[in-house]
Amino acid sequence: MARDAETGMAFAIKYMRRECTDMDLKGLAENEMKIMSALNHPNIISVKEFNEGVIEKVSGEKLPVIYIVLELAMGGEMFDYVAITQCFADEVARYYFHQLIDALQYLHGKGICHRDLKAENLLLNEIYKLKLADFGFSVALRGRDDSGFLHTYKGTEGYMAPEIEEGKPYQGEKVDIFAAGVILFILIAELPPFESAILKDQCYQKIYKGDYDSFWEFHKYLKENPDFYKPDFMNLINALLAKDPAKRPTLAEIMSHPWQGSK
Repeated sequence: MARDAETGMAFAIKYMRRECTDMDLKGLAENEMKIMSALNHPNIISVKEFNEGVIEKVSGEKLPVIYIVLELAMGGEMFDYVAITQCFADEVARYYFHQLIDALQYLHGKGICHRDLKAENLLLNEIYKLKLADFGFSVALRGRDDSGFLHTYKGTEGYMAPEIEEGKPYQGEKVDIFAAGVILFILIAELPPFESAILKDQCYQKIYKGDYDSFWEFHKYLKENPDFYKPDFMNLINALLAKDPAKRPTLAEIMSHPWQGSK
């Protein structure tokens, strides 16, 4: 955290040594700056400045750095709130999921795929509004060859769609929707739906084979309450986590799903 010396406003700063030899790290920083500088949405962390400068440490050592000044999300990570509260009530999960989908509609409308959606990348500001962050893996939906498909193995284990895990070409919108489904499940259940979206994962295997009844029987058993998961919620999760990307709902369909309006 840092403050503007003139206004006193607080910001978050990411920085790296200018002489850093890790080209992957430099690439992520440059990509994040490029993507975020083009975005302006109430549920997306905003970029204030990207430049080179010098940081003086307490020891007096001066470090030439590349830095990004970002909007500060004082509320912290959504993941921490799930861990502390155990799970969100439906109306709270719905409130934040709606904001996430709204941010994705804007992002996809700009032709951009986030590609690293996870609870740790959902931040909250001082009034607990959701702020989507960390765009290092973001990329144009059209792909490098303008085919509309992406090919790079990117994301975080447990949130990556099965087509990424299998090394197949994939559509950015569909993998973001899959990851959003994992996030929604975590908000309600306080645990992930599976470890990885691969056939060897016994839990995802049930979804992979279309055996949704067994999938939900397992998770209901963990809750020791057969009525913990509501029918509309289960229906939405089944669609979001579908193995076949073509069977996952569009963002518009998600927003009009009965669970979004149920009480």
